[in-house]
Amino acid sequence: MTNLEKDLKLYVISLRLKEKAFESLEKIKELYKESGEKIDGYKFDEFNFKYNRHELHILKESQYTSILARINIYHKENANDLENVLPIGYYDYGVDFNGNFLDDYFVLQKSKIT
Repeated sequence: MTNLEKDLKLYVISLRLKEKAFESLEKIKELYKESGEKIDGYKFDEFNFKYNRHELHILKESQYTSILARINIYHKENANDLENVLPIGYYDYGVDFNGNFLDDYFVLQKSKIT
């Protein structure tokens, strides 16, 4: 691992990026529980989440930089075997280099057949 990789990893830890992403998911969960809405046929409590990675994004054209946390989304029926099952989607949570929230994306790649 290079010094840059180590520094980035420590910086992500200091920003609490992983924790902030999971806290944001909890807020989304509460909103869906209150409304009773479904997401592509799923109730929010049918999901399991597992931290996947963090990414550094540097876009030259706009001088826009961000750090992104990706959390994989799984159906609860696969809760005991997340290592051997493909996720049904992902949640991305992005911050700037000061740790300020920029944007998030909740993406399901597989709809529930209802």
